Amino acid sequence: GGGGGGGGTSNAAVEGANVEEEKETYKLRSGTVLGHLGELFFMRGDLTKAEQVLKSAISLKKSCKMIRDNDKQVLVELNNLASVLVANQKYQDAISTYQDLIILLSEKEGERSLSVAVTKVWQANSHVGLGELNKASELMEEALVPIQQNLPAAKQVFFWKRHSEILTALGREEEAKHAEEMANVVVAT
Repeated sequence: GGGGGGGGTSNAAVEGANVEEEKETYKLRSGTVLGHLGELFFMRGDLTKAEQVLKSAISLKKSCKMIRDNDKQVLVELNNLASVLVANQKYQDAISTYQDLIILLSEKEGERSLSVAVTKVWQANSHVGLGELNKASELMEEALVPIQQNLPAAKQVFFWKRHSEILTALGREEEAKHAEEMANVVVAT
């Protein structure tokens, strides 16, 4: 008879763990739904509502204790939040959000991944919005190495042209000319 009591406790513990896991799964799914809702508000042009809902989605997902990769679960929402912040000209907040995204992407894919590089380009654009052209140029230079290594030539044109524009704005004509030539080279290939 004594063994049965221990089994009952064990079942209660398993049931408790299952309930806790269901709560965590519910939180994660709710965060995903909020993420989609935030994206819809963004597409409708309601930037304030989109920002609020996306921040809630990120917070909810990050609060999931039992989900091992909960930080990686927020990549889409962080990216969308950064886009909303840029659209709303909240460049400093966008830069911070892009930095969070870069950290997570670096952990997931490596610092020299294409995803990290493209995120650095968007972060550079936010620096341009603040008039921080030197920082923007620095980020573009960091981003262009993995972009050259991982993207087909035809898809590199935008990045080279953007870098050329930033360098031109900085008065670095020779470097801007080189970037423009790189854009033209990739168009020709």
